[in-house]
Amino acid sequence: MDFVLLMRGVASLAGIAVVATITDITAGALIGGLLLTGPGIRSTALVGGLITVLALALAVVEQRDARTRPGGCADRPTPRQETPYGADRPRRPIGAGLAGSARPGAPRR
Repeated sequence: MDFVLLMRGVASLAGIAVVATITDITAGALIGGLLLTGPGIRSTALVGGLITVLALALAVVEQRDARTRPGGCADRPTPRQETPYGADRPRRPIGAGLAGSARPGAPRR
């Protein structure tokens, strides 16, 4: 049941990403077309730069807001919780149990 809910969440996030991409492409073409027919080709670089600066400023403000929010920031690591199998412990790297099997002369399992 949990897997189905996880896959639904992944599918909905993928759908949102596709819609955002299509909207970005459409909005860019619309703004560019309006600028070409109006002020001219030189204005497209100016407006593109202004949109980039606006996006950067929005990202900086959002980061500052996230650091002062009571819930914390997504960049900060969350405290580790104890698992049902005991306290958190270092895990072995993937394939650590297979390390000796590739040597010549190693016994087969």
